Formats: sequence, C-alpha cells, structure tokens
Amino acid sequence: MNVVRVAVFAACLVLGGCESTEGLAGVWSGTARVSTGISTSTFFSLTLTETPQGVVSGAGRITTTTPTGQTNFPATVAGAHAHPAVSLAITASGATPANFSGAFDATLSRIHGVLYGSGFFGDSLHLVRNTPGVTARLLEP
Repeated sequence: MNVVRVAVFAACLVLGGCESTEGLAGVWSGTARVSTGISTSTFFSLTLTETPQGVVSGAGRITTTTPTGQTNFPATVAGAHAHPAVSLAITASGATPANFSGAFDATLSRIHGVLYGSGFFGDSLHLVRNTPGVTARLLEP
C-alpha cells in the first residue's frame, strides 16, 4: 500500500499536478494583537490557493475582539508567494486592505510577518497552517 502512495506522489511531482509543501494552499490562522488606545485582538482564518506561478488568492473570516464585544467580517485575499517571501492584501468586507508581508519558517507550516493598513501599524501576525501539506496527506494511512 505504501508503494502506491509513493508512486502517486512521484507522479504528482513529475507531472506538476500537485502543489509543493512550500505552497500556501490550505487553511491558515493567526491572531494579531493591537494596542492603540483600546486593546484588541484580530483573528484571521484564511483558506488560500496558489497557482504554479505563485499567485495567491482566497477568502476567509476576520474576527475582531474588543472589551465591548466581537465582530466578524468576511474577507478576501490576493497576493504573491516567491519562497520564502509572502505578500498578501487581506480585505475585510467594507474596509481598506491590510497588507501582510512575511516569510515561511523552516518548518514550512508557519509564516511570520507584519500587517500595515486598515488600522494596523506594523503589528505582528503569525499564520499557522491548519491543513497538512500534500506530502503528509499522501503518506498518511
């Protein structure tokens, strides 16, 4: 059975039909904490896709929590990936885009970066991959 999985993975690599484990395809999440007067946390949950040319797109949800409550916003994402660098424009419904610039860490399951725009002023955002890379999915029983 493992031979079949290895053969499928090898075929994906040869034919170019599978994304790289370095790619952004999958579900990512992270929290940015902002302290500008009122302390807030902003949670990002993003489902991303990536073309072989490194063009990134996706959608998700942004949840902002303040001392007075929580607000959810649908969001869209557009950007680019030139490994290890990642650049994303994340737009919450009715807001100007927040620009995220970051880079993959050595595990390829985290992206560390900063947010500017739409109320962010260089705030840290660490995105964590919530779905396994293609290699892990192919090799699991």
